[in-house]
Amino acid sequence: MNEHSLLWNKSHDADWNKSMESIWEATKREPQWDEDKNWGRVWHRFYDDHVGESLLEVISGQRCSMHYHKHRWNTFICIDAMIVVEDYGPKTSVDPYESQDMALVRLSQGRHNSFTVAPNRWHLFKVIKPGRIVEIYYTIDGTPVDPDDIVRFDVGTSFDLEK
Repeated sequence: MNEHSLLWNKSHDADWNKSMESIWEATKREPQWDEDKNWGRVWHRFYDDHVGESLLEVISGQRCSMHYHKHRWNTFICIDAMIVVEDYGPKTSVDPYESQDMALVRLSQGRHNSFTVAPNRWHLFKVIKPGRIVEIYYTIDGTPVDPDDIVRFDVGTSFDLEK
């Protein structure tokens, strides 16, 4: 298993299954709150102690902030958008952009539509094609899911789609 692989083992399966059951039950719920972002809009549809789920509507040519989460795993599932998730590795350096451990993962509707970022890994996403993304948060260390579990290095901004 290489350094970019997620550390996953059988003990995580029960927690993942519990999280998926919560997501299935919550799909019929109205958003608890929503907010505008530089990259689009997010509807936070539910959070509980095990899992959180949000629907993102994203705008091409925008990126979110470089950030990491202390406890929560972060899964992106593209419905009809196209994004590139940039995983800069563990939060060991002062400037994550200087990381020698960066991985790029392109996600879009279809076969390659999801990616999970482990806790304490610098990451961001860039929107290539506008659309919708489901974002799922969960923890496996017993810590309740906290919507404020985010440490930002910078702010989201636009980028040049031609580069």
